[in-house]
Amino acid sequence: MDVDGDRGGRVAERPAVRGADRLSADRERDRETVGPARYAPLVAALFAAGALLGITGYVDGILTAESDTVIVALCLAAIDCHLRGRRRGALALLVLASLGRPEVWLFAAAYGLAAWRAKTIKVAHLIGSLIAVALGWFLVPALTSRSWLSEGNIALNSPHAPQGNKITGVITRFQQLHAWPVWALFAVAIVIAVRRRDRVSLALAAAAATWVAVEIAFALHGWPANQRYMFEAAAVAAVVAAIGFGCAIALTLERRGMIRVAAPVAALAVAGALVPAARVRVRDEHAILTAERHQTRQINRLRDLLTQLGKARILACGQPVTVLGYQSTLAWEVGLNVGNVGYKPPRAIAVGRPIVLFMPRGYGWEVRPVHTAVADRAACSTLHAQTATS
Repeated sequence: MDVDGDRGGRVAERPAVRGADRLSADRERDRETVGPARYAPLVAALFAAGALLGITGYVDGILTAESDTVIVALCLAAIDCHLRGRRRGALALLVLASLGRPEVWLFAAAYGLAAWRAKTIKVAHLIGSLIAVALGWFLVPALTSRSWLSEGNIALNSPHAPQGNKITGVITRFQQLHAWPVWALFAVAIVIAVRRRDRVSLALAAAAATWVAVEIAFALHGWPANQRYMFEAAAVAAVVAAIGFGCAIALTLERRGMIRVAAPVAALAVAGALVPAARVRVRDEHAILTAERHQTRQINRLRDLLTQLGKARILACGQPVTVLGYQSTLAWEVGLNVGNVGYKPPRAIAVGRPIVLFMPRGYGWEVRPVHTAVADRAACSTLHAQTATS
């Protein structure tokens, strides 16, 4: 799912801001607060937006137009629709998110069944949603690759999977998505929600925990459980933390004397505590952007190399094979389906069939025909080439 990076970021931010603002405002109205406390929802909304953009790797996902940030936007928008009473819209957004991440399937199914039992949607909506997800996940791979389970097969035994204990590994990755002040406010929000019987905040927290539990199950199965696969749970946790922050400020501002002064002091303290984490995020994003520029240079060199060698000649000499990270790029450039481009060089060489090996070297490429048919050796020998590596 490709979208404009900047637009994807703005879209992903708005539901979080509205959700924190609305829920904090609902709590404020419940207590009939007046005066400075009316600004608590605005503070909560600003905190939600900042915490969302502060998720580790989130800004990079926006700038590189990855689908993960768009899926976050869809999930937050689904929550927003539910709070507005738009059940069919919420289900439709969850279905769209389900096309991007399998973790959403559980939530979409549970929400659809609950809405159907409440008679807010019809059976036809459930059937249509199921068909859409099934076609998107299984029919397209069946038509374009060697297996209708190609996504799961590629993800198995990934080098990016957590090492050692899978359960603690996934939990640690999730915890690292936010700086400690966000988690501290998340804990405060849970305490406030329990004391005030705030079912919405507790349900959101439970949804985030369930998402992490599903990711743990995936990791135990052998899938990578990357941090970006938990952006959605981290975004919901940010909203819950913002709700708690807004409620705590509103409660403090309702008091008099020194307790009332504590609200702005606490807000400034939280902002100050987030500064070191923000500096680390900026530094990390700078390093990532530098790496992305280098990768762009490498992809451009691959494109120039393919033009120089001739795509038809390459395909005539064997199956293109490269490492997993460049499989889809090479497939696009030579005009093949991803499933027709190899991504495990050692295995492809061991099989013994004619292949053309594309190996990244520094910021360049080395191309080498392997196991070329006897009749094609003379024509294919000129494919052996190497670009600049720096």
